[in-house]
Amino acid sequence: NTIIFFGVGFMRWFSVILVLAVLSATVFAVDVSACRDLNESATYTLNQSINQSITINGTTCFNVTAQNVLLDCAGFSILSNNTTNTFGIYTNQTNTTVRNCIVTAFQTGVYFNNSNNGTIQNTTVNTTHPAGYGIYLLGSSRNLITGSTAYSSAYYGIRIHTGSNFNTITGTNVLNSLIGISIDSGSNNTIANSTATSTGSNYAIVLSSNANNTITNVTAITNNDAALYFGSSNSNTISNTTVSSPASGFRLSSSSNNLIQN
Repeated sequence: NTIIFFGVGFMRWFSVILVLAVLSATVFAVDVSACRDLNESATYTLNQSINQSITINGTTCFNVTAQNVLLDCAGFSILSNNTTNTFGIYTNQTNTTVRNCIVTAFQTGVYFNNSNNGTIQNTTVNTTHPAGYGIYLLGSSRNLITGSTAYSSAYYGIRIHTGSNFNTITGTNVLNSLIGISIDSGSNNTIANSTATSTGSNYAIVLSSNANNTITNVTAITNNDAALYFGSSNSNTISNTTVSSPASGFRLSSSSNNLIQN
């Protein structure tokens, strides 16, 4: 048998490496009680509701400026007054998680801008701004929206826009919105086990200028126009979907190779 002895210098070096490894794996926990930048990789937990009185344009409550951020609102609310260019939660970072939030009366409730691999979970967003988005993904891919609710009485409940691919919406309800869910200029996105309702003269679900998206186990309801609209959208799959409309269930324009089944 061979016995290996390590010197004091080696043991000190090894101890430093071990400490650094533990620190790098640590997720910092931060309590928050007011709007702020989220500028460290950490778990931020809201400990009270925020009533943000906004009198100027361009205000964001939570601005995510670091990767690997989790914001847990713990069921508390973030409230504004529908001022233009306001965002409840904004991120342009990778691996942002937003959960258990109630975001009300911002122009855009939750905005992922070129933000990938994130999650929006168990979050309720409500806006009545005339150009308001409940949840807005722009140039953002591989994100998950789950167990959430979005309202936008004058515009989009959820919009997945330009260059946003491989996103999934599941277990989510879009209610009382002008346009329920829109996916435009993106591909390989999925809407599953969800409900989209349009209460205005528009569509519950829109697919525009895209391809290879999937809609399954979805209910689409509109009061005026077609429940689902495809414009210049090809090779999409719709299955096990219920539509309700006084006009028509589906409307296709310049679209081909789409599969509608069950």
